[in-house]
Amino acid sequence: MNSPLVKIDDKHVPLYRIVWVSDVPHFCGEDDCMHEGEYEVRLDVDDSLWVNRSERDSLVGLLNEWCGGANEDERPDWKCLTTNSYITVRALTDLSCRLGTQ
Repeated sequence: MNSPLVKIDDKHVPLYRIVWVSDVPHFCGEDDCMHEGEYEVRLDVDDSLWVNRSERDSLVGLLNEWCGGANEDERPDWKCLTTNSYITVRALTDLSCRLGTQ
C-alpha cells in the first residue's frame, strides 16, 4: 500500500477516519433520496460518504490490506473491545500492532 489515503468522490480520506462500511445498499424509500442503492462509508466525525458497489469492494480491500491483511479466521478476538459504541479502524490497527499480528 502506497498511501494511507483513499479517494472517495472528490475527497482524499485517511483510512484511519473510516469507522465502518455498509454491507448492504441504502434504501429508505424517500422520493427525494439521493443515495438510494449506494453504500455508506461512515467517518469518525458523525458524517458519511457514499460509494457504489465496486468502490465499496475496493475500499474494503484497502482497509483489509491496511489492517494487516488478516482474513476472518486469522483475526484476533476483538470481543474485549465491544464495550465501546464503535471501534475505529485505527484502534484495531493499534491493537493488532501490540498483539504482533500485523
